[in-house]
Amino acid sequence: MTDQEAQSTGPDEALHRAPASDEEACHSSGGGDVDPGLREKLPALEAVLFMAAEPLPVAELAEILDATPQQAEMLVRLLTADYEGRGIQVTRVAGGYQVCTRPEYGPTVAKLHKPERF
Repeated sequence: MTDQEAQSTGPDEALHRAPASDEEACHSSGGGDVDPGLREKLPALEAVLFMAAEPLPVAELAEILDATPQQAEMLVRLLTADYEGRGIQVTRVAGGYQVCTRPEYGPTVAKLHKPERF
């Protein structure tokens, strides 16, 4: 196991390493297996997760997105797949989901927070 793999283990491991079969079907068929009306909610999910101050449970995401909990889970899986290979990821934390930076980019992101000099 590499250092990167060790860092990514945890409650959201299954979300990142074992995509659901419906997600795989969606991507292998160009998204044809997902209701287009549901797919249109992906940008809204992204915006909500980006602005949330704390992890959002599926039930709350479903309510915000005017979707069922199953649809909200599907949207989270789709967004997770969209973020594959990017600098951010969707993670499951404390029973909810949030968007955060990938651990491997921590040193780069830390440069944003330069210590103050007096």
